[in-house]
Amino acid sequence: MSSDQTVNRDERTVAVENAGYKWAYHFLAYGLLLDWFYRVYVLHEKAGDLIALMLVSITIVSVNLIRRKAVEPFSARRFLINGAIIAFIISMQQLFMVLFPRP
Repeated sequence: MSSDQTVNRDERTVAVENAGYKWAYHFLAYGLLLDWFYRVYVLHEKAGDLIALMLVSITIVSVNLIRRKAVEPFSARRFLINGAIIAFIISMQQLFMVLFPRP
């Protein structure tokens, strides 16, 4: 690389981009969660598709972090266990809504 060429991307640029992606992901995830609450508790609709989208996206992020060893094994295991617990709670809530629908 000659000295007259400029560097378009460095570590700081990548860090700033990743921070922006983090904010965008959080906005979408919490937006989906709020939309799910609105559909279920205000419109009385079943909105399992939104929760499924959220769980799949959380799984993709978790697997990517674990695969790249960005988190420690204990932390990754705890993260996956918490995700499984949340998925179980959500599925039980959906099952409860199917078994006991509102009039």
